[in-house]
Amino acid sequence: MSYNNFGFKGNGFIDQSEIIQNDPGVILSEINSTNHTGNKFSEHSIDAGLNYKRSFSKEDQELEIDVNSSTAHNSRAAANDQFLQPAGFFDLRYKR
Repeated sequence: MSYNNFGFKGNGFIDQSEIIQNDPGVILSEINSTNHTGNKFSEHSIDAGLNYKRSFSKEDQELEIDVNSSTAHNSRAAANDQFLQPAGFFDLRYKR
C-alpha cells in the first residue's frame, strides 16, 4: 500500500503602469494598477494491492489472484485581483 500527498502554492504581486502618449510625447492617459495573483494545487492518492498464490498437490496446478486498486483526489484554485491606483502612485511608492 502506498500513500501520496503533494502540492504547491504560489502568490505574486505585480505593479503595472500604462502610459499613452501622442507623437510629440504629451501624456494622454496614465493607468496604474496593482495585481495580486495566487494559485494552488494539491493531490492525495492511495494505491493498494493484494496478491494470493496457491500451489496444489498435482503438478502444474496453481491458483494466483491479484487485486489492485487506486484512488486519488486533487484540487486546484487560481485568483487574480486587480486594483486601480491613482496617477503617480508608483512614483511615491518606489521613491522611499
